[in-house]
Amino acid sequence: MWTTIRFLHVLSAIAWVGVQLTLFALFPVLRAQLEPDRFRSVARAAGMRLGLVAAVTLPLLLATGLALASHEVPSSERGWVDAKLLLWALVLGAFAGHALTASRQRRLWLSALMLALSLCAVLVGTYLTER
Repeated sequence: MWTTIRFLHVLSAIAWVGVQLTLFALFPVLRAQLEPDRFRSVARAAGMRLGLVAAVTLPLLLATGLALASHEVPSSERGWVDAKLLLWALVLGAFAGHALTASRQRRLWLSALMLALSLCAVLVGTYLTER
């Protein structure tokens, strides 16, 4: 059972971070190649897909992460679990802010923040697995 939970946690992290990295790599190219209206249409569709990925992966990351922490993380490392929960909450906040803002510049900064926070969560998770 714990192998399945660990697998779901890692798969969710891969999907969430992978989609963010893909969009960061593709959007500058698409912006340069497409007319502004066409780019906005493509970006909006990609954003909706990211929303679907988030709707599945973020709750799954929370549930599987809490389960793994309660089973595998010693009490001396609970501060790292708390840090990871804080990162998760900040990612969720940045995601919500990104969805609600109309400013292109703010969306870009919030996207970069989401990616940076997500990568920090991966780093903390990697640390916890090596303990």
